[in-house]
Amino acid sequence: DLEVQQLKVEIDRIANSTQFNSMNLLDGTFSRTLQIGDKQGHSLDVSLESVKIADLGMGSSSTGGTSVIGQRVAIAAGGGDMLLSAAIDEGDIKINGQDVGAIAADASMETILKAINDNVDNVTASGFNVVTAKNAGNGVTTVGQLVIKALEVGQTTATTFNISASANMTELVDNINNETGGVISASVNSEGKLVLSNDTGAAIQIDDNSATAGGYDGGSGFENEDNIVYGGFIKLTAGDSNPVRIERGNLSGSTPGAAADLAGLGFRETTSETDDDAYTVTGIQLTTAGAVAAWTQTDLTINGVAIYDEDITTTTFAKKLEAINSFSQDTGVVASAWFEKSFNFKSVLFTGATDKLYINGTQLALGASIGALVTNINAAAGPDGLTATQKGDNIILSGAFTEVTFRVTNAAGTGAGTSDIFGAAKDGSAGAAAAIEVGGIRLDSTANQPISIELGDSASVGSHGLLEANVGAADFEVNAASLGVAAGSSLSGLSVSSTDGATKAITTLDNAITSVDKMRGDLGSLNNRLDYTVTNLSNIVLN
Repeated sequence: DLEVQQLKVEIDRIANSTQFNSMNLLDGTFSRTLQIGDKQGHSLDVSLESVKIADLGMGSSSTGGTSVIGQRVAIAAGGGDMLLSAAIDEGDIKINGQDVGAIAADASMETILKAINDNVDNVTASGFNVVTAKNAGNGVTTVGQLVIKALEVGQTTATTFNISASANMTELVDNINNETGGVISASVNSEGKLVLSNDTGAAIQIDDNSATAGGYDGGSGFENEDNIVYGGFIKLTAGDSNPVRIERGNLSGSTPGAAADLAGLGFRETTSETDDDAYTVTGIQLTTAGAVAAWTQTDLTINGVAIYDEDITTTTFAKKLEAINSFSQDTGVVASAWFEKSFNFKSVLFTGATDKLYINGTQLALGASIGALVTNINAAAGPDGLTATQKGDNIILSGAFTEVTFRVTNAAGTGAGTSDIFGAAKDGSAGAAAAIEVGGIRLDSTANQPISIELGDSASVGSHGLLEANVGAADFEVNAASLGVAAGSSLSGLSVSSTDGATKAITTLDNAITSVDKMRGDLGSLNNRLDYTVTNLSNIVLN
């Protein structure tokens, strides 16, 4: 392992120091335009991807054992200066058991990353952004029709770029690259679609007035609508072979960390349930345990596999689990139900200590204190599989349930109780409806690798409770999800100090070699293209 770590350092040294004519070639910064004809627009864009340790490893549709990537960071409604939509208190989020610092509601990506990196050891947070147009535009725009907005590093106010007129896509790309000064990188993918990106994670706002209202038929291929803002992505990379865990914190506080805090940064809870179970993702509660919206063929994709079987009608919690588990052999992911909720009892008076509490139909003594209630729930006579944990004035109930029901009655069990507890129905009469709390879907990786989750454009969070993870930009179903060269899981945490680490290292190294092979293939193809161009130009001159 000492040898491996030294080789990693040497790879980075080579990547950072290899130059030609004082231009860095292998650190991801090389990008030039070659004039290959006698007219404007007769040019060829040449760029080289990074081969630094942090950028080698996994492809856009794969995940590795040392990095996790969330969905787009939540941006305040209306765009504004494209800053975080809601504040997060210090300790509301834990990464690998360490408290993330406080993050204000108007925080930039730069501030968010600092709150993580200044407080969390052995995990590095970085940002990036990739946005691919829905359609292949024609590149034709007039002055000011295409407006791009982005927040530069060190700035608190977003910069607006009014892109010059263009006659074709090549000219449009050149204008964006020249006029945004490196804040945004523009390119065209193999489908002819405009791709905008950065390696800071700053949000990108696009307004293409060359398109018809609400349409995607303009010069850029982006929608003609004000304040279309695409938040950036956060990538968390472990400094060793250990998994990255992202959890709620401040569980003893009056306002404990919530799923909404994690979602603000683009994550769901990602935990290690046991030493041998490295990656488990838990979604928020479904809309209801009863009838829920059925998934379509594009609503949910796990590890590159579409979770859809026309013979499984996913209108119930149980059927959704069945659908996911029917593809477990392909995805390496097993789904189960999980209920977990925190209840604050600081202002609850246990005056009705003789009241009876029913959880999932099991009768429990209420008790005269928070501790007594926890003891009663966890007693052998309590609801099987449901665990109560006291955290200060809070009780956390958890267990593998699709739903949990509560009801309170009086001591005789014949009428309404007096205690307002768990938000439970207090009407103890026959046929009274109990208060129902619904669980969520829990995904466990059997290979102990981060799980990639891609959601369709019309997917309702209430029907699955999940967020996109480890897929990067997946904004339109017509586009393949894209992480960008610097976003996939990397070699940074590569270690062979353990059997498990060495096993994972083989896959990561294979993917790193594939990445380099692809770069060499691209350069070879480019070289051939230039040869053909030279031959053609020579023929033109001769004629």
